[in-house]
Amino acid sequence: MKTRTKQLLSLLLALATLLTAIPTVFAAQTEEALERQYENGYEFSVLQTDDGPVLTEVYYVGRENEDNGVAFLPETLCGLPVTPDVIDGMTFRYGYDWKAVKVSANNPWFKTVNGALYSKDGKILIHMPNPYGDPILTVPDGVEVIGEAALWNTGCAILPDSVTEIKDEYGRLSYLVIAANTGTPAEAIAREHGCKFVPLNADHCHVYFYGTVTQQATCANSGTVELVCPCGAVLPTDIPQRDHRFYGSYDFETESWEYRCEYCGRTFEEIFSEYIEPDDPDAPSRSECTCVCHRIGNTTPGGSTAGTAVSILRDFLYRLRIVFWRIAGTHQYCECGERHY
Repeated sequence: MKTRTKQLLSLLLALATLLTAIPTVFAAQTEEALERQYENGYEFSVLQTDDGPVLTEVYYVGRENEDNGVAFLPETLCGLPVTPDVIDGMTFRYGYDWKAVKVSANNPWFKTVNGALYSKDGKILIHMPNPYGDPILTVPDGVEVIGEAALWNTGCAILPDSVTEIKDEYGRLSYLVIAANTGTPAEAIAREHGCKFVPLNADHCHVYFYGTVTQQATCANSGTVELVCPCGAVLPTDIPQRDHRFYGSYDFETESWEYRCEYCGRTFEEIFSEYIEPDDPDAPSRSECTCVCHRIGNTTPGGSTAGTAVSILRDFLYRLRIVFWRIAGTHQYCECGERHY
């Protein structure tokens, strides 16, 4: 009986040791996989597998390899091949100040056309940049598959009849407006994913997007913009008049800041003066005002100065009145027309 008890305890102890070691092993593998590395403007991880190290979670994050706004995709990172398995639209989601993707002519996996990244045979659209914020992007004919997040930077895409598959854009696909001919696979895909569909070869209710601005709106006048439907219909629309937009410049001679409106060019003081009621000509000037707020710190009629106990007490009582006015939410004015605070 004692022998069986010892064997059972030994078995339980071994099992507990094994269960304790498993999380440690997985934690070590996870930590190794999440260790980030940087090379040529790309951030990535190296995952150790049974077949050897592979790249994972590759993102373009910097300017190190930019040439006039072009993000160059190398063939290798950290000596490992950059294949279509690790590159998709999210790779370039976090980059900035770039207008196109570029690869070498000898790249065995990718090619670029007009800054967009495709598979080597041109049948898979991997990423389409949108540096100027165009609301509608046109996918060229011959593309069969729209990769994940390939159209992340737009709200509407005009698809050719050759498209047969659109991979889910990380849950964003249902918000995309798809324009295509009726009876094509693109229409079936759009309706399957709940996308808003615009038929290009049939009557439909136009879906307008922000198009070309024909007249800029300023602080002095309204503007106009041409809203565009994917089918080509144009709807001129007014842009409301804008508020003043100020920018500051520092004058080193006067050692002061000057703020001017970006639209009309007037200074802040010139614009603000239009909203101030003119002074009452019959009201006394500030120097003639006998209100206590304008006599604080000045010589009193009796000849006592600001440093005397009477002056200090008068200053304290006035500031106490200001606190009361602010709590009560009332606005008190001097006899000269200026506010007390």
